[in-house]
Amino acid sequence: MESAHANTREIISRERRPLFCALRRLAVASALAVVIALALAGCTLQAKSAQDTRLLASIPPSPTAPSDRALPSVSSTIPPPQGTRLSQSDSDGLFAVSFVDAAHGWLADGDALLSTSDGGQRWVQIYKANSTISSLSFVSMRQGWATTGTGLIGTQDGGTTWKPAITTADVRLYRAYNMYHVDFVDRDHGWVISEQNNDAYDLHSILHTEDGGKTWAPVSDPCTQFWGYGPFSFVSPSAGFILCGYEPAMGHEMKTLLKTTDAGRTWGRVADTGADFPSPYSPDKLNFGGHVGDLFFLDSTNGWFSSSYNSGGSLQTTTDGGQSWRYIDVGQAPGVEGHMRFLSTNLGYILYVIGGPYALQRYSALLSTRDRGTSWTQLYPAISPIGLTHFLDGKTGFGTSTLLDRGAILKTDDGGRSWTQVGALTGWCDASGGSCEGGCDGQIISLHFTDALRGSVLTECGRAESSVRTTYATTDGGATWKISPPSLLDVK
Repeated sequence: MESAHANTREIISRERRPLFCALRRLAVASALAVVIALALAGCTLQAKSAQDTRLLASIPPSPTAPSDRALPSVSSTIPPPQGTRLSQSDSDGLFAVSFVDAAHGWLADGDALLSTSDGGQRWVQIYKANSTISSLSFVSMRQGWATTGTGLIGTQDGGTTWKPAITTADVRLYRAYNMYHVDFVDRDHGWVISEQNNDAYDLHSILHTEDGGKTWAPVSDPCTQFWGYGPFSFVSPSAGFILCGYEPAMGHEMKTLLKTTDAGRTWGRVADTGADFPSPYSPDKLNFGGHVGDLFFLDSTNGWFSSSYNSGGSLQTTTDGGQSWRYIDVGQAPGVEGHMRFLSTNLGYILYVIGGPYALQRYSALLSTRDRGTSWTQLYPAISPIGLTHFLDGKTGFGTSTLLDRGAILKTDDGGRSWTQVGALTGWCDASGGSCEGGCDGQIISLHFTDALRGSVLTECGRAESSVRTTYATTDGGATWKISPPSLLDVK
């Protein structure tokens, strides 16, 4: 438990660090939990903005599942007080995902490894590590690798059992003490980033194996000439990409995309944000807005990268090998798009985070797309309200807002064990979708149902100094909503 809290404090204390760097620091914290706990004992946390505070206060707890059966629903079986928001647990959250086909995948929830054989409809805990799992790379239904606070581990049975995947001699030889990003393209060829944990500077190295991890050798790390870190993605035993970031500041960061055709021995420049500071979302250059997140290339032309800033984030895609990039909209709530994997140009998976790597509270979910990011479905945890709830009795209740839609209306008939979206407010707060710079504050601030059909909500849209409140009413159980006089809503 002390290690988990140390991990959390480590992430919070490092302002303006990108998501990829936060994951790296999480691995370090797991290995040195006692030292970090003492070092951070006197740290204080900065308050988040009013928008983040109200949104994060509504987040439900993540599920904790026994290892021998499918995971339960997110929500508690005991209805919360009427009109209150659901709270968040102290879960480490989701940090890594890997799929080998449309049915079989693995998900790291803190130190727990979950697996699915039906495309993410049901998840079963199959392994519990001794520290947070920061990255995953499976090449078949049985063979895979992972990085934890204790180093690189590998499995030959689908994740049930794990063994060290790098010898103690190689760890000492290359000073590969903290590993936080692994990528294998087949059973033999793989790469991992390690941090040497120098006293004055964070020195990094990329290690490469051609025999499944039996032996390792260092390759060139081109990001040392920049800020010193970068997620990479290989598409073959010889070809791969790496995204290097400069020192981040004020929610922005200059970036450079490099490519190798000789397994990482040499690197060539593909694209960068340039020195003329383009607009944050310039389509002809790498996105200048946000800090470096994750990078994934399916082949030599199709790729994706995520960036994070404060409580927001963005996801870009390329179809020309990184020469140009297009923005992909993921959700309406302010979130950070993190670790991702794509099986085809259309089918992909991404970890979507509310709160970002520096927030006081963190809530993450696994999303999937089957149309290259045009639409998304939440796979884990089970859909549940992250806003308000109102129960008519011990079984029937209503809730507001999901990770992907703040205007969503949900209903439960089993006391909150499971939820179904029955409707949504449309056009209720156009600005809340992030159409204004920095994101606008839009949320449902009150909810009340008199019976299973009739109910009301009160919305607040816009920034605090110029917000607008509107009352909506339903007579069909939340399926449709119309603007209604505010007197019909019992606002407390």
